[in-house]
Amino acid sequence: MLSPAAQHRTGTRTTRAELPATAATVNPAREACHDSIIAAQFSADYHRMSHIKSRATRASAKRQALTQYQAWLNTFMVQQAYESKAAIMFVWLTVWHIDVGEWQRGLELARFALAERLSAPKDFSRTLAETVTEEIAGGILKAGDTATHADVLDDLAQVVSGYDMTDQITAKLHKARALARLDTDPEKARELLLIAAQLDPNSGVKRYLKTLDAGAKPTPSQAPEKIADYSLSARAAATLANMTAPAFLRHAKKHPELLPRLEIPVGTRHLYRFNPKHVKAYMKHHLVNARKDVNNGHDKARP
Repeated sequence: MLSPAAQHRTGTRTTRAELPATAATVNPAREACHDSIIAAQFSADYHRMSHIKSRATRASAKRQALTQYQAWLNTFMVQQAYESKAAIMFVWLTVWHIDVGEWQRGLELARFALAERLSAPKDFSRTLAETVTEEIAGGILKAGDTATHADVLDDLAQVVSGYDMTDQITAKLHKARALARLDTDPEKARELLLIAAQLDPNSGVKRYLKTLDAGAKPTPSQAPEKIADYSLSARAAATLANMTAPAFLRHAKKHPELLPRLEIPVGTRHLYRFNPKHVKAYMKHHLVNARKDVNNGHDKARP
């Protein structure tokens, strides 16, 4: 089976009929028994995940659990028929891959699920195409890894082409694809940014358009950084920005590309940490004056 990137380059689309068989003969009784074991294991894992409050811990648990489902997923994609429960499990496992940052494998599974017209689980508020698009594009944007995953983003655009999605989700995909090629193809990046801005004026692409129009090549603000660089609590960052903490957090949530943050789960709450250089860049961008009594990077305030 071709990888999603190879499929995109050759213009192919994987369907169940095109997938090669993995074995010459299949023992139906053995397969049924194996499917029952896998279904029971998934039910236990799903129940376990639903009771983990920490996102980081839940992601780690999912990543560890996914290793035992790979053979079943491959077998599912070559079967000629399947039960609805198995299809739902396949879709959940697809989403889990995306949740933990396994975007290449997640997209491979999503390509198949969409081609076979599998639906998102009933408790999803978005369609499967919307879920896959927002989680992959949003995850890559948040990780600051757009250039590394340019092929995945382009393949994603090809996979979901023609599906009805909200403008905000489509804009997020165009933005991610644009940031992935800021240095390699600024003209195409500008074209994608303009589409994103038209679809969603709050998509956070205007600063990139301004920089491109000025003739420079902007660097995405979410480039990989050291955790230690995020030395300000939300309260200290707000003080630096001359705002109240609630107001600053509203700005951060509205402009995540300008004010990226670390989220640290503590019980039922999340603590936020910010990078001083991002706060200062945001202040300059919005003409906000800094508080002179806040030392650069030294967080003396309690979150």
